[in-house]
Order: sequence, then C-alpha cells, then structure tokens
Amino acid sequence: MKRKRQHTASAAALATGAELSRRGYDVAFTLGNTARLDMLCNAPNKKAFKVQVKGISDKYGFYIDKSFFDGDEEDLFLVVVLVPFGEDDPFQFFVLSHAEAKKEFSKMPLIHRDGTPLKTSGPGLNWGSVKGYAGWTSLYRWLSAKPAGGG
Repeated sequence: MKRKRQHTASAAALATGAELSRRGYDVAFTLGNTARLDMLCNAPNKKAFKVQVKGISDKYGFYIDKSFFDGDEEDLFLVVVLVPFGEDDPFQFFVLSHAEAKKEFSKMPLIHRDGTPLKTSGPGLNWGSVKGYAGWTSLYRWLSAKPAGGG
C-alpha cells in the first residue's frame, strides 16, 4: 500500500521520540516547519542534544534542507528511519552525528561520470550514505564522551 509522504515523516518522528523515551530520554518536539531540527532531547545523564528526523519508506535517496549541513554542531544528530509498510515489521533507525552527516553529504556526487550535472530535487543523502549507521552507536559514543575541558 502506498503511503503519503507526510504519514511517513510523522511516523518516523513519533517512532524516534517513542524509542528515545523508551530508553529514558526526555523528548520535546518542535512545532512548525523547522528545517534544522525536529526535537530537543535530554539524556538520562542530563546531556542535551538536538535531532533532525528523516523518514523513508524504501532504500532510496531523500532530501535534507541544505542549512542542516552548515556549521559544526556536535550536539546535533540526524536520525533516518526506515518506516516499514508491513504493520508487524519493525522500524529501522540509522543515526549519524552532524559531523558524520556532513562527511556523507560531501561525498554525494554532483555530476555523472560523463561530466553532465546530476539533476536532483535538492540536497540530501542516499541509502548508501546511511546504511552503515544502523542503530544508536553515534549517539551513545557522543553521550559517553567527556565534555570539552575534561569535566
């Protein structure tokens, strides 16, 4: 069954919030059209972080507002959620730190092998960029890191 894009996006954001809440994190959703983040979170260790969620229904490319890739924000994460069509199939989460997402974005081709420009609907990533980030490892690594200054 085909699903509307907004239903995939909503399911992904709510599933991410539910999964973080299940793990003991406080989660607050942003309201309106926020291009850079969808939720503000606080880990059980009181370390705060921001999350941008992208929902996909299949293993293909997806749009991300170019502003997401600006700057260097160690407390910003991209969570890509593969939202299954089957009601009994599990959600799959792929979590990238901001630095990891920027690195993958920098690898995205801008031209075909023959030198002609790629025609895209805008900036984003593809399945190959995120499939290696299955699970919550990037977030856990950041949460367990000592704060700057050794605190």
